[in-house]
Amino acid sequence: MNRRDFLFRGVCAGGLLGVGGVLGCQSPQTAHVGPDKPVLPGAAQAATPQAATGAKMGANRVLESPPEGPHAAIASKRPRGDLVNAAVEAFGGPDAIFKPGDRVVIKPNLAWGRAPEIGANTHPEVLGSVIQLAKQARAAEILVVEHSCDKSMVTFEMSGAQQVCEDMRVPLISLDKESMYDEQAIPGGVNIQRDMIARELLECDVYINLPCLKHHGATKATVGMKNQMGANWDRQHYHRFGRQSGGQSNLHQNIADLATALRPTLVIVDATRALKTNGPKGPGQLDETNAVIVSHDIVTADALGAQMLGIEPGDVEHITLAATAGVGEADLEGLQIARV
Repeated sequence: MNRRDFLFRGVCAGGLLGVGGVLGCQSPQTAHVGPDKPVLPGAAQAATPQAATGAKMGANRVLESPPEGPHAAIASKRPRGDLVNAAVEAFGGPDAIFKPGDRVVIKPNLAWGRAPEIGANTHPEVLGSVIQLAKQARAAEILVVEHSCDKSMVTFEMSGAQQVCEDMRVPLISLDKESMYDEQAIPGGVNIQRDMIARELLECDVYINLPCLKHHGATKATVGMKNQMGANWDRQHYHRFGRQSGGQSNLHQNIADLATALRPTLVIVDATRALKTNGPKGPGQLDETNAVIVSHDIVTADALGAQMLGIEPGDVEHITLAATAGVGEADLEGLQIARV
């Protein structure tokens, strides 16, 4: 079946909702990792950090610096449907991101079989605004992709994403088959030095990382960098792989490793509400934060998101690790942040 035959919904086996642990996702299939499949070899000791620009995977464009404007923009205090346009305009406008004829891939967080009012997934209205932005920029092709934790046929419908994509005539693709992934090198990785990454993200012109804003039981916060774990084949490996000297999981380092090479063209954070407890799946305390964050810098976007959750960015270890590895800027004091 051609990948374009996945129109309007992900294709995966039906069934009851997976329970999905608070600390991670359980994929419908578990990739075998062993001596006969050396997908994710680790380093015996830390590799020397290098600038993320030298390790980038995929064909998508990235902005090495902001487009004659602020390092990030935050839009707030307006109707949800207007927030994306306002934030992108304040950041530099659509022309700084898109070119006519682009192939655009949007990676929201659609991990969980939860309704929008729970706040566990990217809000469908925000997703629709991003799709509309790409349409107005005359993109030749727009895809929405996700490797969900709960069954995608349930998650896509309950989250509202399926209806939005059907209404806007945009394919919604479930990345639930290993054949959809290509093995990629991560030269700057400390632990994760190779990984299986979704081909759709590798072959686009514009990759938009569209997370929602949530607490996470294992990482304190989940924003843009953690959202990228839905772009690889075996998410659970990031929870299992590597141990620090004290026995703690090396999840933070693994998230930062992936961020050195998988670099979005733009991060748009759905901060229209913040799930502040019992994340990533909820239900929990949900605050109406009514904002959207936009930046080319995934570290800055995550740091701003952490602040909105009431968490110091320095307390989210993968933010600090990614900044140290040269992925982006975590020190918000020295950055120009537009607030509109």
